[in-house]
Amino acid sequence: MWVVLIGCIATLSACISLEEEVEEVSPLSALKADSAIVENTFSIIYRAPKGIKDIAPVAVYTTNFWMPTFFEMSTPNIKSVPMTKFNDTIWVADVQVPRNAQVISYTVMGVPDEDSLATKNFPILDSRTKRPIKATMYRIAQALIRSHAPTDSVLKTLRAEIERYPDTYDAYILYWSIYYDSKGRTEEALAEIESQMAELRRQRRNNADLLQAIALTYIYGIGDKAKANRALQDSPDSYLHPLNLYNRFTTEIDIDKRELALSVMADKYPTHPLTPKMYRELLYYYIANQKVYADRAAIFAEKIWRRNLNNLRQNGVMTLAVRYLFEYYSKIDLSRTMPYVKELLRLDYDRQVYDAHTILLFAERFAESQEYSGLAIELAAKAIQVLESKEKQAFLNPNAEREFVTSAIENGDVKNDLIGRAYYCIGKAYRRVNETGNAISNLKQAANLCLSRRAEIYYELSNAMMTIDKSDAQEYATLALAFNATPERREWFVKNFKPRLRPKETLQERIEKFRSERPERAPNATLSLLDGSTAEIKAQSEKVYVLYFWSPTSTLSKLLFPDLQLLHAKYRARGVELYAIDTDSALATVKASPSEFAYSFPFATANLAIFSDYRVAYLPSAIVVKDGVIVARHSGYERDFVSRLEADVQQFFVMGEMIPKKKSRR
Repeated sequence: MWVVLIGCIATLSACISLEEEVEEVSPLSALKADSAIVENTFSIIYRAPKGIKDIAPVAVYTTNFWMPTFFEMSTPNIKSVPMTKFNDTIWVADVQVPRNAQVISYTVMGVPDEDSLATKNFPILDSRTKRPIKATMYRIAQALIRSHAPTDSVLKTLRAEIERYPDTYDAYILYWSIYYDSKGRTEEALAEIESQMAELRRQRRNNADLLQAIALTYIYGIGDKAKANRALQDSPDSYLHPLNLYNRFTTEIDIDKRELALSVMADKYPTHPLTPKMYRELLYYYIANQKVYADRAAIFAEKIWRRNLNNLRQNGVMTLAVRYLFEYYSKIDLSRTMPYVKELLRLDYDRQVYDAHTILLFAERFAESQEYSGLAIELAAKAIQVLESKEKQAFLNPNAEREFVTSAIENGDVKNDLIGRAYYCIGKAYRRVNETGNAISNLKQAANLCLSRRAEIYYELSNAMMTIDKSDAQEYATLALAFNATPERREWFVKNFKPRLRPKETLQERIEKFRSERPERAPNATLSLLDGSTAEIKAQSEKVYVLYFWSPTSTLSKLLFPDLQLLHAKYRARGVELYAIDTDSALATVKASPSEFAYSFPFATANLAIFSDYRVAYLPSAIVVKDGVIVARHSGYERDFVSRLEADVQQFFVMGEMIPKKKSRR
């Protein structure tokens, strides 16, 4: 390797003190094997090999902007700078490092056979004492973790920080958390940590920053939020830290106290990234419990809409609030939804404040009304324009709640499905105004693209074909039942078509026969479970499988777990197997927070191919499989999601069927 030594030098002015004279250091005499940054200057020095003169080396270095914090997240910046000659063989590049940045690594390009140096993290030294300044060793420990360094090295680096600067409380949080994990999260390790905590509290008289560090260790390192709250009782002001406010928000049972924690957070930290997260989680909690909180959800959503904070718009919380207000008032009077529609229509769609999904949720509701059918067509056409004018993924707000599976976005399934939903809205609206030809052509186009509304599309096609071809209408009606046989749709089928059933043949048997003739086969799949075992979804099995697709980044998909628990408890003894399949983190979130996911149904992960094989695009989604055939789909959150899912399962256990009654011949 020809890069022999790297030096860290400071300018002459940085080396002069009024108290003592410091000898000026030349670049050559300052060469050191262990590099560092002296205040804000980092000098990269390259010695060219003998015999090579015609070179123009370029130094490439990586910096990371940072602030000492337990939740440090930033993207490294890679820059290059030409090197200048110091003498015949030595080249120098002086890098001015911003005060809030750290040089992580560097190499020299444009040199024959040159190898990159191994990644290092260079300490920031004080110009006079040549000792690392505060938080430097803590920062290096963070970098060591990212580079998967041995745990002992990380702990040693953190101890060095704590010994030099005992008030670097972020270092304590990280040290205790890693130590607890390295010891297998045992009671003995916890006792040792708590002994250290108690001694520090005795020495520092319950310093507020120390109590805060102890609380954050309990929350994020040990996983005991109750102990975190007890630790902070001695210093109420510590509750005002944003992470502690968030902890109070998540642990409080009383809904008024949760709103109070959110109110303090919004007033004190309106731009903090946890603020929109708290708004979103509380609104979703209200939405998931509409039987109790429907009116309160509307009041809360109205507060969000009227507050109109920029970060609430950017994070999709405003979209969520307007969606709920639209749904809430549309059940009372569609005319009362107009303020939210006007808000939607005046926006610049390129800003991605509202997405095509929201536009279509509005259009689907208007398409049910003859009075507003024109508005439904206008909105659906606008959605198509938005979708077709953008590249994949661009029409989704990256900061908003996750509503789609990543792979489905990348392969275009989401885009096609949304365009299909737009044609479905247009066809449905045309049927309301009795333009049957336009209705049928748009609905057929929707059937070719849209999977999430397939049963609804066939239902609309059946109704549109009633006056044209009764047999085609019955064919579409049977398809609608085959793909989602709700009780209402069964009753509608019997009322309109009165199918000729064989003696003792039930409507359910007719549906299952149709499914077997035109099946949507469920591919074989292997699921990896939380305990390390595997489960097989076999096409030939007679079992009923319920595959629930969720993501840690989708709040609503997690809020449905308690209802899924009840469904699992009711039907597992009858042969129904329910699996909650993580679409994103390979169960890492479940493993990290076992108490949060303490449900009896199995959590699973699978190869990415399962999402395309089963054509899953929305979060949450559920698929019911019986005899190797997909018999029901639920794509995206809807009110009574689990109740409708249970109805799909229950059809295989219902004893009685709705059969047309014979008229009496009196």
